[in-house]
Amino acid sequence: MPRILIIDDDRAICRMLTVISEGLGHDAVSAFTLKDGLKKALAGKFAVVLLDVRLPDGNGLNALPTKFWRYY
Repeated sequence: MPRILIIDDDRAICRMLTVISEGLGHDAVSAFTLKDGLKKALAGKFAVVLLDVRLPDGNGLNALPTKFWRYY
């Protein structure tokens, strides 16, 4: 089952995207901060990452070029 990581500080958006993803047969994991999202990204493999730009602890776009993201 493909896994999706949702990184967004808006809990309602995370919940909505989780319900939609799971309804389509995917496993969804949410994180509400950039730090937590990067930690979860390192801990598991994800087919897709939905990343918010404005997070309480940083800009999601600034996280894209980091060494934390692995390519499969």
